[in-house]
Amino acid sequence: MTMPKTAILLCAIAGLVACGCSRKSEEQKTAARSDSTAAVPEDTALSAESTPLIIKFITWPDTLTPQIEDIPSTLTWNYFDSTSRQKLTPAEVNILSREGFFVREIPARPEVSTDDMVDRYNELYVFNYGQSYSTIPVFISSDFLMHVFHVVFDRMFQSVEQKKFLPILEDLTTRLLRQSVEQMQNAGSPLVKRAARGNAAFLSVAAKILNDSVNIPEEARELTGWELRLINDASGFHDSPLMGFPEDYSQYKPRGHYTINSDLTRYFKAMMWYGRRSFTTKSDTLTLQALLLTRLLNRQENRDLWEKLYKPTEFVAGESDDLSFYDYAAMMRGIYGEILNDGELADSAKLHQFMDEAAHRASPKISGSTLRNPDSAATIERGFRVMGQRTTADAHIFSELTSPRVGTDARPRNMPTVLDVMSILGSPVADELLEKYSSVPNYPEQLANLKAEFNDYAPAAWTQNLSMCWINALRPLLQEKGPGYPYFMRGRKWATKGLVTAVGSWTELKHDTFLLSKQSYAEMGEGEDETVPTPPPQPKSYVEPDIEFLNRAVYLVDRTRVRFAGMGLLPAEYEKKLGIFYDQLVNLRSIAQKELLNAEITSDEYESMLLFAQKITPTILPEDAGDIIEDQYKQMALVTDTHTDAFPGEMLALEDAVGAPQQIYVAVKDNSGTRICVGYVYSVYEFSEPITNRLTDEQWKGIVYAANRKPLAPREPDWARALRSIVRH
Repeated sequence: MTMPKTAILLCAIAGLVACGCSRKSEEQKTAARSDSTAAVPEDTALSAESTPLIIKFITWPDTLTPQIEDIPSTLTWNYFDSTSRQKLTPAEVNILSREGFFVREIPARPEVSTDDMVDRYNELYVFNYGQSYSTIPVFISSDFLMHVFHVVFDRMFQSVEQKKFLPILEDLTTRLLRQSVEQMQNAGSPLVKRAARGNAAFLSVAAKILNDSVNIPEEARELTGWELRLINDASGFHDSPLMGFPEDYSQYKPRGHYTINSDLTRYFKAMMWYGRRSFTTKSDTLTLQALLLTRLLNRQENRDLWEKLYKPTEFVAGESDDLSFYDYAAMMRGIYGEILNDGELADSAKLHQFMDEAAHRASPKISGSTLRNPDSAATIERGFRVMGQRTTADAHIFSELTSPRVGTDARPRNMPTVLDVMSILGSPVADELLEKYSSVPNYPEQLANLKAEFNDYAPAAWTQNLSMCWINALRPLLQEKGPGYPYFMRGRKWATKGLVTAVGSWTELKHDTFLLSKQSYAEMGEGEDETVPTPPPQPKSYVEPDIEFLNRAVYLVDRTRVRFAGMGLLPAEYEKKLGIFYDQLVNLRSIAQKELLNAEITSDEYESMLLFAQKITPTILPEDAGDIIEDQYKQMALVTDTHTDAFPGEMLALEDAVGAPQQIYVAVKDNSGTRICVGYVYSVYEFSEPITNRLTDEQWKGIVYAANRKPLAPREPDWARALRSIVRH
């Protein structure tokens, strides 16, 4: 695509000059925030049950280790149907005795009633003679619990984005555009007039995305048109006609839940524009534009709207480490004093003093694009963003473990792996799997530095926002368990299962919040009366008894509910749904504590485990979804791109994905006897795609639920496939 001469001219005007780099102290960072910043509501209304349950253990005796002769050789799926019996193979019985569990791949079914995993659990119930029965003991996995949270949170957040955030974004954009045009019309300085015209074009792009019928100022139409074409093409890297430097337009391809309807698509593109476009401190023109935008955003009515967007999303994904209007407003007061008119901003000496001070603020941890100078991480440019994307812990890990920070020109490491994140979070299995990178220059050192950094995190750091709370809930699942746990949970094999669980849930987290998160780059009816038979004996089900995980999951759900309610953003529908799920989690945690002590579990508690899936089913689908919902909407498979390799050559995006559920068989032996419990767990995938083909959920579901599943095999990591140690014939 060839740019018009006017675009080339603007690019030249926005030419960049060199700057120095240094770190900003926490005191400076805090001081940069305005005193009138609205605080996110604190956790004053958290439920008493969110206090962690003190974990109690016993040392499990050898007599509670399942032996081959103890393990039932047949499972009866329907007590009233003799043809429903499943004979276990000798290999399956042997592995249940040796390792306590096995995972089996089951066919993905395109037709979904509520959700793949929820449906599978509900199928463990049989409706006969007017009553529900289950003869298979249910194993409630941590996978199931985290998946339910993802579904409820993701659909709640969709509702908030569409019904709350989108109107605010439209209002803010309309105001800023109108006021920028006024700045342009009233400018007494040619420099201010040019900068205001640039802002009018910048804001016109967002305005046009949000409302195609909006009237764009004549002076901004040409540049706005070129930017919109690049955004809609989403075809990779191009020089930005408006900003004057390369931009990865493939990031503007709607994906995740933003493809569900046009409102969410409009919101996605506009927020991506505001989140990615940086007014670099190396450009006089762009810095002057940022100062003009800061004056507008600092007006009370605009500030209120901006904070209604930023503050809730800050709770979800954390702070942005790019410079915001808070930072610019504080620096402006120090350099310009009380500004009476826009023309004063163009004072050359003060403008360059401002640029120098801004350039010496802390460098962002993640570039969000390619580095200009691949020799140093410190070359990540400082710049102002209207609504900067957030620096997340996992993106920081990816950034630190890829080129140019590790590897060499001859042996670069441009593509990370989810195992990097899981290693930092404490997975010994991930540590072993990453040994193949030990010869990559600087990789072992960087990995060790990151582990030390994360090990030094204070407890509050792990709960500072929803994303960190979510990740924190996964950490206990990665640990290798000892003799205080039932036999099936001890050892490396269960830690591998925990790794799959953590990766699956982390993928759902990244999918739900990816718009907010800065992505790392490798830079550069009734029947006739019948006689009702004697009902089957009550199955003795089991919940995965990881109390530390359950403590953190309870806190995650309650804090999500409290914070969104405190900000006036929690729909009544989801207040009810999160309440139901919270109550069920607290009950399961109480049962899990009894399991760890091999204490007696009551009939009502066993019943509650059997009915868990049925009780949470109403929380899954939106109340206003109608009677007919497409299967694709209900299918659990999803995909999200988590990193970009933008080095010359084939530019690739790292894709992490969740497929259809797998089946887990667990041998449980306690004071209620020996039985086989059945549940469901994640299937996970990691692979790369050209950045011009960043996958949508719809594309990925087309692969997962196709009759031919061969394309899935090369996308599944060997370590995840190895968890299935038995192939049933």
